[in-house]
Order: sequence, then structure tokens, then C-alpha cells
Amino acid sequence: MTASPVSALDRPTLASTTSNGELFGRNAELEVVERFLNPDSWPAVLIVEGEAGMGKTVLWRAALETATARGYRILSCRGSRGEGRLSYSNLGDLLRPALEQSPSKLQPSDESVLRAALLRTGASDKTDALAVFLATLGALQELAARQPLLLAIDDVQWLDSASMRGLRFVAHRLGSQPIGILATLPLSHSRPLLLEDFMDASRVRGMVLGPCCMNTASDTQCRQLHRPNLGLDAGVE
Repeated sequence: MTASPVSALDRPTLASTTSNGELFGRNAELEVVERFLNPDSWPAVLIVEGEAGMGKTVLWRAALETATARGYRILSCRGSRGEGRLSYSNLGDLLRPALEQSPSKLQPSDESVLRAALLRTGASDKTDALAVFLATLGALQELAARQPLLLAIDDVQWLDSASMRGLRFVAHRLGSQPIGILATLPLSHSRPLLLEDFMDASRVRGMVLGPCCMNTASDTQCRQLHRPNLGLDAGVE
């Protein structure tokens, strides 16, 4: 039986599911994430940027807790500097829960391709990237047809290049699917991979975390940005 998202009237808010003191004084930032977590506005991307220690991951985790409380499906992964050369390692982390679910919710053809490429089940030395990307898109669409789907990526700058290309491929073809992409990114990374080249730029938003302000939301040093060239750093040309 498919889980039903919580109705709008009973939907938990980000503030109601967050008790972490590290988010005290982050009212403006919480409001931005709260608006993003409305699946009626998906597909959409929110990229949270900031220097180390600004609370990017804390805010990211709070968003996941709220999405879970609302009945969304969460697929998450974290980029790792040491795994950047491992093809599909992050895509495998992202999709592993769906592939290991029993009974499977995926189409057999998509599941077979993804198991071979991502879980190395019967994998060959040469993997057809287009087949993997199409299977990834099919799997995400299948999951999103059952409940809103949030793809959550921490430290997106360290995704391996094959996984990032897959993310771009999927973003270009989301259509009207209720799929959100939430990513964190350090300010120091300056080679963006432009997601708005692959989807409507109005659906790609960014938020830069500054020092926490303990006053009103209007005084916060957080800057909500809607930049025409905002994207993700994949470390690829």
C-alpha cells in the first residue's frame, strides 16, 4: 500500500519538527526551506550555500525530518572528496534504498540496469551511460508517482562526475513530476554546473547562509538569491 502525503491542513511545518538549537535565529532561512518543501511547486531545486560552520548540513537535515513527517519519500546521499573518481558511486547511494526494497517498486527493466551499474550485480566492464540515466529517470518517476520525492544531496560539489551527469539528465526531463532536489554547497567552489541549462531557471533557487542573526527575520544576514547562473559544481567541463 502506497503511503499518502499528509494533507496541507495537517502538514507539519519545518519549525514544528525542528528542535535543534543550532537553527535558533534562522527564521528567514527556515521560511525559504518551508516554501521549497511544497510539492505543488515541484519539480524544483534549492541549493543551500555557505562557509564551513554556517549550518548548511543542520538545515539540510531539518528539511529531511520535515519531509519525512509529511510522508514524502526521501533519497539522500553525501558527496565525498575521496570518491570523486568512482563512477556512479553517489547515484548508487541515492538509489540503493529503492533497489533494496522488497517487493521492488521499480520496473524490472530499470531495476536490472540500475542493479548492474550501481550495485555491481552482474556488472560488465563497460556500462552504457544512457541506459543508466534512462533507468534512473524511470525509477524516480515511478517513485514520484506514488508520493512526493525529495532527492537530498549534502556536499554536492564532491559528487562523482558520472552521477552528476545523471542528475543533469534527470533534471532536464522531470516534466511535472513532484520531485524536489535539495543540495548543499560551500561558497568556495566556483565552477558551477548550470542546472537551469537543463530545466526552467525559475525552478532553480539558491540561499546563502551568513552569520546567524538573533533579531528579526528581516535583519538576518542570510541572502536569498535567485541568480540566473546558479548551479552545481560537478568538477567536470
